[in-house]
Amino acid sequence: MLRVRRTALLLLSSFTMALGQASSNPVTVKATNGIVTFTNTGTVSIAAIVATTSTDGNVGLFRHDYYFNKSGFGPSDYQDFDMVVPAARAQGHIPQVSATVVFLQFADGSTWGDAQRPEVREMIAWRKAEKEAFQNLVAAYASGGDTAFQNAVSALPATAPERFVARLVADLQKQGGSAAAVASINDRLAAAAARDSTGKF
Repeated sequence: MLRVRRTALLLLSSFTMALGQASSNPVTVKATNGIVTFTNTGTVSIAAIVATTSTDGNVGLFRHDYYFNKSGFGPSDYQDFDMVVPAARAQGHIPQVSATVVFLQFADGSTWGDAQRPEVREMIAWRKAEKEAFQNLVAAYASGGDTAFQNAVSALPATAPERFVARLVADLQKQGGSAAAVASINDRLAAAAARDSTGKF
């Protein structure tokens, strides 16, 4: 089961619209000590989540896409989102924080919330771009090994969402080198292909 803590102030990803509309939102939100906790209280895995946030009245955004994650945000899973910058926390300043879920996509492709929000529409394009970037990296490694792979990573645009792909790959390489990074990318592509095969992503 997924147990994740996110400390970034803005977590961006991508996702797409689905065909069905779910009748209820199973995600509960709790704010404690500047940390917002999202919990899936439902019985179905979630493929993507979008929420608006507030920090002392300043509006922000939380969004996470599990499109490339086979398991998704499963039943009883929770995710912590630390909304306090490290400097403020070090000084003991804990602002008033809150979050409201505005969109969900479930593992079966159904959705809950507003699919026409600009953030959702942006994520649609990001998902496709991320997949293309992953596929290009895998192809580079297959044709030219580590050197070609490194060159392909370096050639990724410095704009979103490709810069997030580059950041992920860099983390994967630190953990196990290029071969391990490619294996992880292939796992992500397989998860995406499984979702695409439903015709609802």
